Amino acid sequence: MQPQKGLHRSSTTTHTAGPIGASFAVSERNWKCHSCKAENFSKRDRCFRCRSKKPAERNFRVQGGGNPNHKWREALDPETKQIYYYHLETGKTQWDRPKEMGSAPLATGWYGRGAAGSQAQQELDAKNEEYLKRPAPKQADNLAKRDVAYQEGSHEYNIWYNKFAGDFWNSEQSYEPAETRCKVSLHAGRTAADKEGANNKYFCIWWAKGKCAKGAKCNSFHRIPTYADCGHLEKEMLRDVFGRERHASQRDDMDGVGSFNDSCRTLYVGRLQRSRYMDNPKELKEVVTKHFSEWGEIEHVNVVWRLSIAFVRFRFRSHAELAKVAMNQQALDQDEVLMIRWAYDDPNPVAKEAIKRSNADAVVAAIKAAGHSMQPKVFDAPANYKVPEQSTSVSGALTDKAEDDSVFGAQLYPNTDSQYESVKRQKTS
Repeated sequence: MQPQKGLHRSSTTTHTAGPIGASFAVSERNWKCHSCKAENFSKRDRCFRCRSKKPAERNFRVQGGGNPNHKWREALDPETKQIYYYHLETGKTQWDRPKEMGSAPLATGWYGRGAAGSQAQQELDAKNEEYLKRPAPKQADNLAKRDVAYQEGSHEYNIWYNKFAGDFWNSEQSYEPAETRCKVSLHAGRTAADKEGANNKYFCIWWAKGKCAKGAKCNSFHRIPTYADCGHLEKEMLRDVFGRERHASQRDDMDGVGSFNDSCRTLYVGRLQRSRYMDNPKELKEVVTKHFSEWGEIEHVNVVWRLSIAFVRFRFRSHAELAKVAMNQQALDQDEVLMIRWAYDDPNPVAKEAIKRSNADAVVAAIKAAGHSMQPKVFDAPANYKVPEQSTSVSGALTDKAEDDSVFGAQLYPNTDSQYESVKRQKTS
């Protein structure tokens, strides 16, 4: 029997907890069998190898909320419509999710939360600052004719299938590796879009594919979108990061530009070659994370080992759109030919609960961002004010027969007869 290489995850998320604006994932650790020393997922009551019972004397639950007494809370930036974090006592604000808040919920709904303790914003800003010091290099001498050739019918929209008739549609999957690849560290640089006064806000799709022939003269950006870029781009729901129009629904094969009715930030990664990673799930997850993190901040990676697929969720939609184009038909470390698609909604009940909770927290943050208070307003009455007594002309609760306005008025409004009697006495005196 071959030695066990280890499971592809060390814990399983069970539910979402935490106060409003500070929700986190609660997980349960894997357990090790006392008899055969095999590692088992937390949901197993018996060892998968020797069928021994799960130890009952140990608590395998992990509180994902880092420091339970932390003072960090979520807030919604009204300008960029993105989640950021602020400290209740110090007033400090930051884009990156603080480590004290623990892991974000299993699914984060409309807005990404980021990975706990990440320094992605500082790292991305620092890299872009270095990239902008140099002109963007040309990735090719010229574009291939098939990439720029007009396709008949490509501007005819089919209302039945919700897509353009041409749209470079191909129902057959391509198993050929991409001819070129963009290396951000080598190919990112300053373009005409970075000049002061330039009004272009979109990124170059040919650069993402590794075949832009314009280089520094390109009118689109040749770099990774910053957090500020993502905020401006994602406010315009009808277009993607490359400026392409998004549709009302996803394509049948979950390829293409995506849907403006779907806040999907998760990519489906197919054709993983698990046998080439010595049957080590943890190594494969690390490799997937390494290659896709080049294109933006990753919030969560889930490798489904038995199906040789993975799901990569980014914090921002713009980063997911960029990675989808850049990594399609590319390889990881073992010459795979990846197939990248938009992911369907997660059917996991824990994920559905997490989405519901995350969206509820986002609604509260949006209400606060609009300047409204979530605390009940208390009426500040004068010190000598006394609540008038109700009228006693009708006693008891209303019945089905009492439907006229006079009964309702007498029942529900305070008795003001004394005010009229005092006025009558003043007039007669």
